[in-house]
Amino acid sequence: MGTTIRCADCATQFDSNDGFLRPEGFLCGDCYRERCKDPAYVAEMERQFEELVTTVTVASRIDAARGTPPEPLLVPGNARGRLACESLLGLSVGDALGAKLEGAPFDAGRLDGSFAPDGLSRWTDDTQMALGIVETLLAAGTMEQDLLATTFGRRFESWRGYGPGMHVVLPRLRSGESWTGLREAVFPRGSFGNGSAMRVAPLGAYFHDAPVDTVVVEAERSAEVTHAHEEALTGAAAVAVAAWLAARSRSRPAPTFDELFSATRAPLDPASRVSRRVDAARELGASASLDVAVAELGNGSKLSCADTVPLALWIAFRHLDDFPTATLHAMAAGGDTDTVAAGVGGVVAARVGIDGIPEEWREAVEPIPVSIGGTPGRPRLVPPRRGAEK
Repeated sequence: MGTTIRCADCATQFDSNDGFLRPEGFLCGDCYRERCKDPAYVAEMERQFEELVTTVTVASRIDAARGTPPEPLLVPGNARGRLACESLLGLSVGDALGAKLEGAPFDAGRLDGSFAPDGLSRWTDDTQMALGIVETLLAAGTMEQDLLATTFGRRFESWRGYGPGMHVVLPRLRSGESWTGLREAVFPRGSFGNGSAMRVAPLGAYFHDAPVDTVVVEAERSAEVTHAHEEALTGAAAVAVAAWLAARSRSRPAPTFDELFSATRAPLDPASRVSRRVDAARELGASASLDVAVAELGNGSKLSCADTVPLALWIAFRHLDDFPTATLHAMAAGGDTDTVAAGVGGVVAARVGIDGIPEEWREAVEPIPVSIGGTPGRPRLVPPRRGAEK
């Protein structure tokens, strides 16, 4: 729980975690959403943020331990940061568009090419936790786990659609408890939920110029903070390696479907169920239909890495140069559509970048609160907007 505070509009007392602190005062979620219906208010809010230096100040425990204040962090300041942020953008677009269909059955009709975003689409916990990973990487250059845990806790917004376990763990991280004691607080052997995998694509893009072993280790460290089970570690490693391959292949012909699966599978723990299901995805082949792939691989409905990662990779590797088609396939698959589409979007965007994501889709999705550099006219720091719970 946060501090109790009064909303400037409705004068009702709320937990401070359930709203936003704006220049005009604290606004509860409902009042904030009402204000965001006014285009003039949104435009003014974005103008205020654009006037800020496009930096993120990270409360780094490392710097605190050294007794020095954290330096403002340019976002992004180099190729690693830029690729990570572009992957994050793709992840957020897939997540937000997929969230509107979460729990829906398979629907091949979504593949007819007529899709158009319907109103503002807000992202979920998948993007919120991916933001924590990117923030940690930009601050520390590695998965500094204490910092990551602090960032996860600070960014926790309960209405984002987190799973029940995270509703237990993240508020306690926010209060300062150690992640090493909390990661198994809900699941005795640690969670093997798909959250560890679907937030991690930007990490693979960030380490595009590092050896694959580095990617695997860093991905596993990102998972350990909240998902300690071996299957969750392997799921995170698989998606991170996929994004690593996608980012490394920029400006060159894409690797083949088989090459991508072979390179992704090679560094994974061969004993894990995730690895065996990744093998099944490769054996299914690129020519299989989506309904067959869903039947064989799952679509995240079981919320585990083994039920989610193989389909996400199968879709991403079939459409590595086509963000819209890849995302539509993730949405048509049904099940945990936001999570599958987040993984697919993060991997494909690691290769195609910002310009590969339709502008209409970008404009229809809640902006991510970091600046995306390297594209004229696009750098801006924008606030999150509230959305309905899953």
